[in-house]
Formats: sequence, C-alpha cells, structure tokens
Amino acid sequence: MKKLFLFYFFVNLTSILAQTPVRLTDGSTPFLQPVWSPTGEWIALTTSKYDGIWLIKPDGSELHQLTDDLAVGYKMCWSNDGKFLVGRAAQIQNRRRWHVVKIYDTITKTSKAISEPRKQMPSLPQWLDNERVALFLDDKPAIFKAAQTNDRTLRMFSNRALVFMTQNGLSLTTAAGETTKIPLRPSGQIINAELSPRGDRIVFEEMGSQLFSCALDGSDIRPLGRGERPHWSPEGQYIAFMQAEDDGHRILHADIYLMNHDGTNRLNLTNSAGRLEMNSSWAPDGKRLVFDDRTDGVIWMMPVATP
Repeated sequence: MKKLFLFYFFVNLTSILAQTPVRLTDGSTPFLQPVWSPTGEWIALTTSKYDGIWLIKPDGSELHQLTDDLAVGYKMCWSNDGKFLVGRAAQIQNRRRWHVVKIYDTITKTSKAISEPRKQMPSLPQWLDNERVALFLDDKPAIFKAAQTNDRTLRMFSNRALVFMTQNGLSLTTAAGETTKIPLRPSGQIINAELSPRGDRIVFEEMGSQLFSCALDGSDIRPLGRGERPHWSPEGQYIAFMQAEDDGHRILHADIYLMNHDGTNRLNLTNSAGRLEMNSSWAPDGKRLVFDDRTDGVIWMMPVATP
C-alpha cells in the first residue's frame, strides 16, 4: 500500500509540474535553441548550423527574421532590458572563416560589429550590464562598449558577475572588470557553465553528460547526476536541463527534465518516446519553459507550475 501511495503521489506531482505543451512554430522552417528575453516579450530562435536570428512572441505570433548572419545563434544572449541581442557571428573572407562580436537592436532591426574580426574566438560574448559586453580573448577578459542606456535602475540591476569557460577551466568576471580563476579539478572538460540568479553558485556540465554545482571559489562541489545544458530558474530554486541517449554517432532520444537546485526530485517533463526535445529556456516569470524538438524543428512552450 505504501508503494502504491508513493506511485500515485509521484504521478500527481508530475501532472502538476508538467502541463500540456503549446506549439509555437509549424515546422516549415526548422528552428532550434530558443532563448526567452528577460522582459518576457520575445523569444529568440535560430536555425540549422545556428545561422540567423529570428524573433517570435510567446503566443507564437509575429515571427520575423532579425538577421541572417552565419553561426550567430549559438548561445546568443539578451541584454537585461530585452532590447538587444549579442552574438558571435561568422564571416567568410577570401575563403577563410573569421569571427566578430555583433550587437542586434530588436527595435530598429539594425546591427553593428563591436569587435575586430578574429580567426580564433573560442569565448562567447555576454552582457556585463546593459551598456557593456564581455568575453575572453587570449585568455583574458575583453570588455566592449555595446549600447547606451539612460536607465540607472537597469544599469545597477544588471551589474553582476559573469562566469566564463576558458582554456584553463572557469573564470569569474565582475562588473568592474576584475577576473578571478575558479580552481576546479574536473575529470573532463567543463562546458555549459551558468551562474545562479542569486550569484552564489555555478552549475556546469562535465563532458560526458554529468552535472555539478559549486560555490564561486570552487568549493562545495555537488554532483547533480546525469544531464546536459543546465539552466537555473529565475529564482534559482530549480534547474532545467536535457538528458539525451545516443549510439556514439547520433542522438537517439532526448527529454527536458527539471530538478531542485541540489539535484533532488528529478522529473522528466516531456517524456516523449522517439523525440529529440532539447535546449530549454525559462520565461522570466519562472512559470513556463520553451524548448526545441530536433525531430521536426518545432519550438514548444510548456507551462510549468513549480510548487
């Protein structure tokens, strides 16, 4: 009887957390890697090979293309006021591939390069605040003036540290431009690191699909179990992530999961056999997740009633 009660409790909890997903795109253009804007007004999308940036409303309306720049959609990043996107765009010059950091204005639909073209740019740009963008170049932070805002509240709110993946592990860069290396000794390469909204912990993936979290000084390392591409909920209480199965050559199946920040109560939110549901992104209200289905290139939005 106890086992039966626990079974029904678990089923009920799952039904509360994961509600019916809503289809946002029709699949005529395969989209991937959706990123919700901090204001909740738009969702940014990209296409195959991360080429171009598209915008769509959370209700699936007003889909339009912002740019067709190559490779810019890979981990594109919103400014905190939701007006700009920054990305690492690729350019082909004399049959050689170069990389440049570009800013995209979602209101005027214009763009500008804020860095010189480089052959090697392993780091990805992030917003340090609403006026500056930072990334690692030659294993040290580089800060670029990106936009102008007169909103002092937004400037103060967005002044927070950034975590970067470098050749030597992880580094933390403050709003003042000061950088500290985080001493970690992983057994594999660290990828997909993300600072918590509270600014006190980092969640990261160790190559091989294992998730961990640690304090900002690299201490208190906590294993969180299998998973990939983790993302903190807006309040930092939960972590959404994907878990994939592959045959060593291609991904066979993937689902979106949710767990507490300490790795407990892991729940499969999508649980769809034979689908490739990946790359989740939180709505700023913490009540919805958007994700892509690589099976047919459709973007889905799922209401999530977190307890």
